[in-house]
This record gives sequence, structure tokens and C-alpha cells, in this order.
Amino acid sequence: MARRLAGVLASLAFFALASSANAFVYWANTGSTIGRANSEGTGVNENFITGANSPCGVAVDASHLFWTNDALGTVGAVSIGRSNLDGSGVTQNLVTGGDNPCGVAVDASHIYWTNNDGPGSIGRANLDGGSPDQNFIGPLTFPCGVAVDSHYIYWANRDAGTIGRANLDGSSPNSSFITTGAADLCGVAVDGSHVYWTDIDSTTIGRANLDGGAPSSSFITGANHPCGVAVDATSVYWANSNVGTIGKANLDGSGANQSLVTGADIPCFVAADVTPPPPPPPPPPPPLAITHLRLSPSGFPAARHGTTITRKRRRRATGSLVSYNDTQAATAHLTVLRRRLGVKSGGKCVAPPRRRRGAKVKLRHCFRYVVTGTFTHADVAGANSFHFSGRLSGKALPPGRYRLVAVPVLGTRTGTGDQQGFRVAL
Repeated sequence: MARRLAGVLASLAFFALASSANAFVYWANTGSTIGRANSEGTGVNENFITGANSPCGVAVDASHLFWTNDALGTVGAVSIGRSNLDGSGVTQNLVTGGDNPCGVAVDASHIYWTNNDGPGSIGRANLDGGSPDQNFIGPLTFPCGVAVDSHYIYWANRDAGTIGRANLDGSSPNSSFITTGAADLCGVAVDGSHVYWTDIDSTTIGRANLDGGAPSSSFITGANHPCGVAVDATSVYWANSNVGTIGKANLDGSGANQSLVTGADIPCFVAADVTPPPPPPPPPPPPLAITHLRLSPSGFPAARHGTTITRKRRRRATGSLVSYNDTQAATAHLTVLRRRLGVKSGGKCVAPPRRRRGAKVKLRHCFRYVVTGTFTHADVAGANSFHFSGRLSGKALPPGRYRLVAVPVLGTRTGTGDQQGFRVAL
């Protein structure tokens, strides 16, 4: 094929969430193998997949690795290959036919590839290789790389220097969606914000906004005949075909490393796993709070007999109706505090000291609240009420002023509470 650089063409690898714990970068070696390395460039394996026939494009999704067997024009040998992500289950003929298939991409439903020779087209098949359509989009002129996102298919028009775009169903094709100015356009990749491309005759990686705006042909510089390009959540990758290396840079183009991987065999297309984003934080627990605590009446005599929570006595108005709202079916912990006389000391109200005979000390009096006792109530979510007898631990509260504090507890959680004053009368 006359248009093949050193016997190789380039394209994009589309990628999705990888099932393995590690993130990898993949590339097509001109001879018969697919290489793989960790995304940091370690663990290089140039023979991760063997038995291919002049592989060109490479792509990856959550379960499989795909590649195109360009076969250098061998009649009947062109095909789409596939393997499991661990390199097992290799088939070199998932999809057969086509005309010098080069770039390949994959989404949740389909495989896409470029038929690079005239008249040229974008092919498509189901993920299992079924229902192949070699002319899904076409005719085109020497399409090289192909990419896909959740809305569109993108492809590189090699001689025209343009990026084409069509709807996922192949409708409304626009072969001049982006004018890149590249002389030998090949690889194309897309993420949630940008479209990326390579110019084999140059030393640069280009980029434009996802809507095609603000194209820059020199987004990344210093490459060596870059062919394919891919992106993941943090980085851009490309294949330096002339020197046999895989390059990498940050998503903003900084920190370019032209030799992340060395020793490849005229690599062309490159693919990258997308590292799964961290799971979202668990939603905060629903609020746990008691509000609108009321005692009606707020002044009452304590009952002479009975339990803390009782039915209201009709013969004598003792006790009080306690009502409040609880956001959940929690346990209300209720604390009764009695107001007692105290003195101010160090900014606090404390128990008055014992007076020594003859001592003349001027004390500043104050009121403090001392815990008298506690009890609980099993709440429902929403409005709660019960009759408080004015008795605690089997004894009636003596006359005086008190404060009732209610705090909800649910499992190991303690919520926010409310409080209300009341008075026990004779």
C-alpha cells in the first residue's frame, strides 16, 4: 500500500473502563504483535498478542482488546482481531473483509474501523463481530484513524487534513468538521472536552475543543512522525513511528515524555485503558435531629405514683404532655436537669463553697443545672408525644425549675437535640 508510512498506518484507539486493577497502554507493532505496558511505561511486553498480520489500529474497552489486521494487501487476510484483556481468547478473524482496515474504535455497542483504500469508508459491526457493514459511512477518501464518544463518530481524512464527524447512527456526516492543517493526518482521539490528532509528517500532536473550535496544530511538540493518539483520564499517548517509542504527556500538554516506552517495531496506533474514576463518596446519612420540643403545660405538679411515662390522669392534672419532632425512628435520650443556686468562679457557675466561720467573702450568685435523671423513648420518624408524669427513678421531682434535654440516638450516631424549661409545682 503506497500510502503506508514504512509499511504502517495509524489511528486512534478508543477506550473504556478497564476491568483490570492496572491501567495499560497498547500499541500495534508493524510485524505481527500487539505490545502492552503499564501506563507509567513499566512492564513492557512487545509480544502481548502474537499472530497478527501487519496490525495497524488497536482499541480497548472494558472486556476486550481489538486490532486491525491490515495484511499489507494480502487478499482475504484483512480482518479485525480480538482478545480478552489478559491476552487470552485470541481470534484474528472476528470480522473479515474490508479494504486495508487501519484505525479501529469501540463503544458499548459496536466496533468501528476505517477502510483506508479507495474509495474508503467507515465500517461497523456488533461487538461480537456480527452484522458487519463495510460501508457504514462513505464513500470517503483515505480515512485513517477513527474515534467515538457517546454522541459522535470522528475520523481523520488523511489527504484532506480534516477531521470528519457523524452521528452515532452514521447520519449527518461532515467530512470537514475540523480543519487541522496537517499534511498527513492519521490518528484521532476524543475525550469529554477535546479532539486530538496526529500528523505523521510532523513532530506535533494537535487538539481542538469538542465542538471543533480553537484548533491548535502544535498542542504537543517534539514527537517523531507521530501516528496514533489516545487519551485516558489524565494523559495523552502517541506512537513515534520512526524511532519506535510511545510518548506521553499530561492532558494539558505539559510534561511530554517522548520515550515512555522504547523498542517498539514501527508502532502506529496506540490505545489506553481509562482508569476507572474513584467511586463517588457515599451519600451523607439522613439528618438525625429532634426539634420543636415542647411541654404543655410548662408548669405542673408531679404525680404521686406511677412510672415516668404514663397515661394522663383525669382526676388531677399532674405531669405534662411532651411533644417534639424526630427526623428518624431513633431512640430519644431525655435528661432532666434541675436548676440550683451556684456561684461564679472562673467564668463558670459552680456549686457554692462551704463557708468557713468568720470568713467574709463576697460571692456572685448564679444558677446552674444539675442532672437529676434520664429516661428514653422509642421514637417514630416525625411527630412524637408522650405524657411525662414528673417522676424519675420511682420518685416525684420536688418543686422547682427544671430543664428537659432530648437527644436522638440511632445505632452509633448521636444527632442534634433540643431543650425546653419547665417548672414542677406543689
